[in-house]
Order: sequence, then C-alpha cells, then structure tokens
Amino acid sequence: MSFCGKIKTFFMLMLLCSLPVLSHGQREPVRETLVVSLDHAWPPFSFLDDGGRPAGMLIELWQEITRIMGMDVRFFLTDWAESIEAVKDGRAHVHGGLVPSPERSEFMDFSAEIMGVHTYAFAASELIPLRLEIPDGAEVGVTLGSYEQEFMRLAYPDLTLRPFLNNQLMVQAALHGEVQLFVADYPTGMYLLDRYGEPGQFYAVTLLYTRYLAAGLPPGSRDLQDSIDVALSIFGDEELQRISQRWMRSERVEVLPGWLLPVLGAGLLFLVFAGGGAYLLALRVQRRRLLAELGAGTRALKESEARFRTLADHATAGIYVLQNRHFVLVNAAMGHILGYNEEELLAHEVSFFVHPDHREVAVQMTMERLEGKDVHSRYEMKILRKDGGVRWVELSLGTLLYRGMISSAGTVFDVTERKELEEKLRISEETFRAMVENANDIIFSMDMDGVLTYVSPNWTEILGHDVSHVRGQSFTAFMHPDDLAAGYAFLDLIYDTRKKQGGISYRVTHRDGGWRWHTSNASPFFDGEGHIAGIHGIARDITDIKYAAESRETALAMLNKVAANIPGAIYQFRIRPDGSYHFPYASERVQEIFGVHPEELMEDASPAFNAMHPDDLGSLMESILDSAANLSLWQNEFRVRRANGAYRWFSGQSVPELQDDGAILWHGYFADIQDWKDAEERITHMALHDPLTGLPNRTLFEDRVEQALIQGEREKDTFALLFIDLDRFKPVNDTLGHRVGDLLLQEAARRMEKLIRASDTAARIGGDEFVILLRKIASREDAARIGANICRELRRTFCIEGHELRISASIGIALYPEHGRDLITLCKRADRAMYHSKASGRDRASFFAQKF
Repeated sequence: MSFCGKIKTFFMLMLLCSLPVLSHGQREPVRETLVVSLDHAWPPFSFLDDGGRPAGMLIELWQEITRIMGMDVRFFLTDWAESIEAVKDGRAHVHGGLVPSPERSEFMDFSAEIMGVHTYAFAASELIPLRLEIPDGAEVGVTLGSYEQEFMRLAYPDLTLRPFLNNQLMVQAALHGEVQLFVADYPTGMYLLDRYGEPGQFYAVTLLYTRYLAAGLPPGSRDLQDSIDVALSIFGDEELQRISQRWMRSERVEVLPGWLLPVLGAGLLFLVFAGGGAYLLALRVQRRRLLAELGAGTRALKESEARFRTLADHATAGIYVLQNRHFVLVNAAMGHILGYNEEELLAHEVSFFVHPDHREVAVQMTMERLEGKDVHSRYEMKILRKDGGVRWVELSLGTLLYRGMISSAGTVFDVTERKELEEKLRISEETFRAMVENANDIIFSMDMDGVLTYVSPNWTEILGHDVSHVRGQSFTAFMHPDDLAAGYAFLDLIYDTRKKQGGISYRVTHRDGGWRWHTSNASPFFDGEGHIAGIHGIARDITDIKYAAESRETALAMLNKVAANIPGAIYQFRIRPDGSYHFPYASERVQEIFGVHPEELMEDASPAFNAMHPDDLGSLMESILDSAANLSLWQNEFRVRRANGAYRWFSGQSVPELQDDGAILWHGYFADIQDWKDAEERITHMALHDPLTGLPNRTLFEDRVEQALIQGEREKDTFALLFIDLDRFKPVNDTLGHRVGDLLLQEAARRMEKLIRASDTAARIGGDEFVILLRKIASREDAARIGANICRELRRTFCIEGHELRISASIGIALYPEHGRDLITLCKRADRAMYHSKASGRDRASFFAQKF
C-alpha cells in the first residue's frame, strides 16, 4: 500500500473508532442496514440452505465486514444476472462479490480485492483425455450475466455458449447430458457435481483464468467504497483464510452435516426410552444414505489418487507438481532424467536444474502461468544433469489445486536424441533443397593436354568463376590436389579404351576458396584421322548429395539406436492389395514380444498373429479392418503367449496411410501393459470389497441384488435378504481394542461365509453390520434355517489372542417377492425385522411382518 493509502486508511480507522465517542451521552442511534445482493445458487460462496437461509463464504464474510462497519446487513439472493441488476436499479447497495471487468466498469465501481477465484472448464468423462483446450464446435454452459460468459465470448468467439440462470441449473443440466462442457469457479463446480452427480461424471480439465472478487457499487459511492475497503483491511487475511478453509470443505458440510450426529444422538436416547422404533428406523435410513454418499465420494477420491500414483510411478515421462518455484511432487522418471534422487529434487529451486540459456524465460513463464496469464502449455528447454551433462527436454504445463494451493503441474520428456536427430535432419533438408535448386549440370570440353576449351554458363552459377576466366586453363587449376591422381587416371582410361567412362568423383574449387564435389561422365571425340582430339563431358555438382548421404547415415544410425532403447517396439504393418499382410519394418524388440525375429515377419506377419491369444484375434482383426476402411487411428489391447506358455498383455497403436498401389501401411508401436492391467485388477477388487474382511462391500452387494431381482422377475424365483447385526460387539471393541475387534469381525465373517453357497453373497456394509443374499431358495424355511445356523455359529465362543469372547447375532429376513420387489424396500424391511429381533431378546432371526 502506498504512503497516501496508509494515511487514508489511518484516518478512516480513526473515524470508525471515534463514532462511539461522538455518540456518548446520546441515545443509541438507529443502525443503518446494508443491502448486499448475491447469487442464490453459487455454493460455497453464496446460496440458500435447506431452510431457505443465506449461507456461504461470502455471506459470513459480509456479516463480519458490516459488523466492523457498525451496520446491519440484509441479503438479497437471486439469479446471477438479477443480482447485478439489483445494484444498478437501487434495490441493493452493493454486490457482494464479482470479478471486475471493462464491461462492468461502465456501470460499477469496485472495492479492494476480497479473494481470488480459479475458473475451470469442466468436461464430461466421455471427452477425457481433453488436451487442455476446448474442442471446436462444442456447446459450453455458462451462467447468464457472469464473468465466465464475458470471458468465453471474448477468448473463444467461435464457441457456442449456452447460458443458464445460475450455476446449479447449469450443473444439473450437464449431469442430465444437455451439455458436455461447462465453465464454473472450481469450488462451485466441484461442490455441485459432488451434491447432484456421481463420482467420475465430470472432471475439471482446464484452468481458464485466475481472477479476484471485489464488491461492486453504483458509480459515485465513494464513501461507502472507502468504508468497505477499510473494513476489509481490518478484517485481515488470516480471518479470511479461516472462513475459506471452513467453507471449502464442502463434502463434510453437505454430505454429513454437523447437526446430524447430535440429532441422531438425541433422537436415539428419546427412542430408547420411548420405544419409538419407527423414528429410529428413519434416522438410520437417513444416516446410511448420507454415509453411503460420503463413502462413494471418499472411494472415488482414493481410486483417483491410486490411479494417478500408479500411472506416475510407471510413466516413462517425468511428472511433477511445482509450488513457489520448488518441486513438491516428482516421480521416478524425473530422477532418471535429471540424475538426482527425489530428496535432492525437492531441495532445490527449479531454476537450479535449468540451463542458464533458458533459466530466465522458464521462471518467467512459470510465474505468469500461476498468475493466470495465457502462456504456452508446451515448450522445450535445456536442463543440467547432476553429472554435468546437458539434455533437451520437452515440458507440458498445466495448473491445478494441490494441497490447497494453485500449482504448476506437467510432464517432462527427454528429447535430446530427437533434437539431435532434428538438427541432422534439418541440415539434410537444407542440403537436399540446395541440391534441387542447383541441379543443373556443367557441360565441358578439353583438349588432349587437359586444357578446358569450353564450359557452359552453369559453371558460373555453380562455382562462381566467370566463364571467360575458366576457358583456356587446365582442369588441374580447379581440381583439389588430393584428387589429381584420380583425375589423370580417369583421363588415361578414356584415352586407352577410347570409350565413354563415368563414376569419377572429385573436388572442384569455388571462387570463394571452398571446394565442391563433382561427378563426371566423359567421352572422347576424334579428329578426321581417327585420332583422339579431346573429350566432351558432363559434370554434376554432388556436394549436397554427398553431405546428405552422410547425414542420412548418421540419422539412420540414430533412429536404430533410439528404437533399440525405447520400452516397446516400433513397426510398419502393411496389408497388400491381395489381402495378405506383413511387417516391412520392425525393431529388434518385436522378437521379445512375439518370439519371432523381425526378418521372419518382413514377408508374412502370420507368426506374430499365431502367438496371440485366440480369444483376442477376432476383435483385433476387426479393429484393423475398421482402421483400414476409415484410415483412422488403430488402437487395441491383446495377449501374447510367451516362451513359458503364459500370456502377457500388450497394447498397439498406429496411424494408417493409403499407398499408391492400394495397400494400407500403418506406422506404430507395441507396448507392454501387463503391469498396468495387474494394477487395474487390484484397484477394481479394492473398490468392490471390504478391506478388513475381504467380503463384498455395499456397492458389489447391491449390484448382485439387482441381478437377483432381474433373475427373480424373469424366472419367478424366490430369494432372501438377511440383515445381521452383531450383539455385544461394541463392549469387546471398547475394552480390548480395535485390533481384537477387527480379528473378531474377520472370524465372524469367515464363519458366516462357510454357511452359505457359492451362488450366495455375504457382505459387510459397515461396523458390525453384515448382509447376506440367498439366491433361489425353495421356501422361507430355507432362509430360516440359514438364519438359525448363523445364530448358532456366532453364539459359539471365539478365541482371539488368548481372549474367550462371546457374542450373538440379531437377524432380520426379507423375502422376494413376498416382502418387496425392489432393493430399497427389501433392505428396509430386512432392517426392520432385524430390529425386531433385537427388541425380542437378540440372538435370533425374524422374518419381516407388517406389524413391525
């Protein structure tokens, strides 16, 4: 803050502090009310809670600001565009938070900065991976009258924008498939997706900008603006951060409200004493629903983190997250590229690893990206390795929220070999271009003494010498000394054979002092008596060709070296016009994959296909033919039999091109994905099973019940749901500790699982609660028998780490279709029956009855 600003703030503070003194001894003045307009569906900034009351970060902030100002506050919450109109037409004194813009400056003044916002493009999962850019022709949802709409209209004029009255309506429309892309502030988008959607439906893919919120006032409201600015400076960043952190934890606020546990506790005491079973059931159902929502969100987050960690740990590219010019996260590949271990990478500023030639621009681009400015998302630079070596890398950059901070994140590829190859190819291309531009040959004649009697005008064009200066001089004046012996031998061969000769290469001096490589063909000509009078010849400048050949040899050697050192195989696959196929080129690693040498595949690709799993061949060939028909990218995953007889997963990807003869040629690579497949299988199992007991969890159990409902409807089968609650488990857990409690749960699960068939399902749904699905039972007696067996088994003494433990089970049974025809009804009624068992003395199984 400038000196004048500090003086101004000082006097405003003095004015605010003096108000109580000036009014001392007088009647308490009537406090003025500040009307603040905000969006009513902009969580967690401002929204109406379930009781219709204003809530949110900005609501709480303005309550504190007006307290400092000595004023009351009244909130006017409506749709976004209407909240701005309310300030313009006088229904509100101030807008509680919006992004300043040139367009809004025409009808509003703005306060000091309140807080920053990060605005993202959100994309449906079907569009992932989205390459940090919005697809052309997409319809993008925006809030009517918002800065997002203004920004998108200016930054992406070719996109079709679909406005919605507020963020909530926009996100709900997106979840119903009306739009696949929308723009929203990050916490708002995530909050609404979490509340109304399912995990994985949409992702925040692109940071569009970072701006700040300010209060918006009618023009000329200078006194009010000064008061707000002073109150904001008094309020301070620490208090603002406290409010922000509380409201940013939207999952906890919305998924499991703070009031729920006290209400449940009070309600439980009331029901225990009053015996109100119905009210207890309602609370338990609500609690299960809320805990299920919380569990789903938590599982989705853990799965996402696990997928990221697995991909990062196995990626060949370097992956990093950057905060305050330091790495805060790196994968193993970063260490391989830079030659440092993880601890060393995290200890230094990122500029430490950048080559001095690029250090300044790298730091500048990183800071500009964190400030929300438009910078390139992909660029190349030189880095310094620990061993002193210099490598070229390609970086792709993005921004994300990591541990509560806006961070730079991206990937790093070592492209040194590619840069060297590009340089060599660049030289080769320039040489080839020069060769084409100077393709005219030189025609010459010389006498028996080697004196040039004629040279064509192209000599001047190619070698720079004036033709008149060349004629009359010996060829030896222009030929390189080291090539003279070869030149004389060439002339002798012509004279001796009296025939045309060719294939000689030699160097010729240029006017600038350099040397040019030429090749010549020459024939003798004869005088009237048949004696050789001299020779006529053609000289072609091959300097560029010679250098290009050397460059191509170097480039080919480099390509073969690269192919031999990448994790996978590079290949060309071709389908001939007659339908046969072969590999015109395959790198050496093809033998590691298919067990066949590349040369064996050059004429016939059958040995490679013979090594593939028979179940994969049909879809593989179908995908190849589809790629050929549409000239589209080919991608597929398949299994290959190894030498030990086991199969291993590989993936292939290639780009086709149509050749002149009608053949299709693909350029691509094969990669080993077995580790990724193994990790995917482990993650899937973790997502569907209880980590403690190994039993199916609620998600898998409900899926199997849905299958049983479909089968029951189709085949008129009967099945049963058993809800099981362990009696006297809590005292064991409380007195002997969680370890003994966990072992007891595991043993109880094992006993129950032994009592049911392979077609049945036992699942743990939380705490000491289990459920069992008995499929295709003949009568209710079958369910009663299983329930009695479970009670008997759980009644037997458990020996856990030297402790003899005794528990029992209260079981509720609901039958399909007698007690319900859908999952929710059956679960509710089995739950009620279970509570009836508890109320009837425990250690028993009860069928549902309407009187419950």
